Amino acid sequence: GADKVSIGSDAVYTVEAYLSTGLKTGQSSIELISSHYGAQAVVVSVDPKRVYVNNPNEALNKTVVSLRDNETGPNGERYCWWQVTVKGGREARDLDAVLFSKACQDLGAGEIMLNCIDMDGQGKGYDIPLISAVQKAVNLPVIASSGAGHVDHFKQVF
Repeated sequence: GADKVSIGSDAVYTVEAYLSTGLKTGQSSIELISSHYGAQAVVVSVDPKRVYVNNPNEALNKTVVSLRDNETGPNGERYCWWQVTVKGGREARDLDAVLFSKACQDLGAGEIMLNCIDMDGQGKGYDIPLISAVQKAVNLPVIASSGAGHVDHFKQVF
């Protein structure tokens, strides 16, 4: 059998319910698998995308970061936060990826896999600010996915 399972959109719906009520049901896929097989068996796979803002106040209750000196958003924005998506990135949710990751940890996830939509297929490297923000927020292994195009990108992510 498998050592781990990856949970995607279902984890998003579970976290949305958890954050709206503040209650764990014990019946979500994260909770059930974690309680039966252990947290190490649950990998939550999330597809975040950047949302650019001119001012952190435009994204209240979100983890907003300042962009690097040589980086701006498409309209000159200097800040961003990461929005969780479902259905392979086709549907955006009003949910911050960092807060989402913390909630997944609370529910019993053992690892977080970040599929950085903005970097996927670009070969320009990983979304290091996203990975760093999630690593600081949780006490779980964080798996970087999407963006590598050169061996140096693997060095940078560690």
